[in-house]
Amino acid sequence: MEKPPGDSRYESMLKSLIESFEFSKLNPAPLILPSIFLFISMILLSYGLGQFLRSIGGTLPEINPLETLLSAQILQWSFISFLGYTIASMIASYIALEKTRRHIYESSVTTYYFKGESTFEGLTQYLRSMYLRASLPSPVTGLILAFLTSGLSFPVIMYIVEKTLRDHIVNEESVFLGKQFTKRYDALRFIADLALILLTFGIYLAYMGYRFTKIFNKHIELIHGSHPSPPSGIVDSSIESFTTSKPETSVSSNALVLLLIAGIVLNIVLSYPGFYTVFQLVPSFGLILSAIAITRKSSSVLRDFILTLGLIYIVIFGNMLAGLIGHETFTYIVESFRRQVQEVGVGRDYFFTSMYIFTNNLVVSIPAIIPYIGGLTVGYGVSNAGLLLGAIVGAGLRSLHVGILTLIYPHSILELSAYTLLLMSSKYLFSSVKNYVKYVASGVLVLFIAAVVEAITIMLLQ
Repeated sequence: MEKPPGDSRYESMLKSLIESFEFSKLNPAPLILPSIFLFISMILLSYGLGQFLRSIGGTLPEINPLETLLSAQILQWSFISFLGYTIASMIASYIALEKTRRHIYESSVTTYYFKGESTFEGLTQYLRSMYLRASLPSPVTGLILAFLTSGLSFPVIMYIVEKTLRDHIVNEESVFLGKQFTKRYDALRFIADLALILLTFGIYLAYMGYRFTKIFNKHIELIHGSHPSPPSGIVDSSIESFTTSKPETSVSSNALVLLLIAGIVLNIVLSYPGFYTVFQLVPSFGLILSAIAITRKSSSVLRDFILTLGLIYIVIFGNMLAGLIGHETFTYIVESFRRQVQEVGVGRDYFFTSMYIFTNNLVVSIPAIIPYIGGLTVGYGVSNAGLLLGAIVGAGLRSLHVGILTLIYPHSILELSAYTLLLMSSKYLFSSVKNYVKYVASGVLVLFIAAVVEAITIMLLQ
């Protein structure tokens, strides 16, 4: 793209190209619409499935055809709403990718022209922007991905697009203003966003779409508001109040703890009217536990261990209370557990029982060594255990104090301690291989000891 010497047509053509660009703002409506369909679908799904499980496994002497038909109808409405979400997410993915890719191209060419075609600064900024643009999938690819995944990839697409846009904006602010105003978007913030999507039954996606639009439009005002003239470099008060002097995003462990507790409380409240929130809320608990394990960087390893272990216990107790209050919804868990124990023959042979428990717990907990998302299975495992205990107590098969006592048996403490060690290992994957291996090995060893102790306990209690 080097300017040919003596060729005035080059500058004239480039100037005409720059003047043909129109840096228009983005309409937030298409990016907000998917969240509305998703919210409706998730609410109907959790309520309809909860009522269905109550009708076939609750305290009713026989299945009520009318209640079963009503829950089936609600589930059908949920499916139709989810179909609407899929279509809306396909459109939104295409718009977000197309608009961002086109903007980065036009903006990079404009910057190249304003900063001087032959200058090192102009050239490097152009190449940097082209690299960012290449990191984005094409609009058609985004549309196809949203279709093939029924919209499940839409939050990930929004993360990729917003992260790329923020990186592009930061580069241009540095070039034209000499100062960074916009925050970057890191993976930890995305995990928190993903947890919030689940905790709010999808409505948080509306905020993500609005946030992306707001960032995009403010960038148009700040950098391209005077187009086709160069940016003035003057930042007005509205931009200053929108932006921040802090260049990076950060999610504190305290904020994540509050988010986890809020999700647990919501789960308890929704269990009373019979919402089945295992698909919506439970995954968020695991994501938050993983995020907390990453963010905790205190000087005391013991303090981090106690905090993470305490949070795991809070998840179990919270789900136990939810299972107790809504035990009619979770009766199927009790029956499923009974059948599994009978079919497998747990307790008949000491060695077999030990290995069965160890293998089952290892499958649940070993993904925890993966940063950010590894805690998903741990969150599900401990939540399911809490719901099972709560449902057993609610059905009158065990007293409340016996259910609580189960959680402080030696094997329970050892098992949950192993989960904690495996979660804590994830933050060392990219920083210290030695510590990573040490935590993983310790977690697996403690998990094996927990299985042996639990097998002994089962044999003694028979």
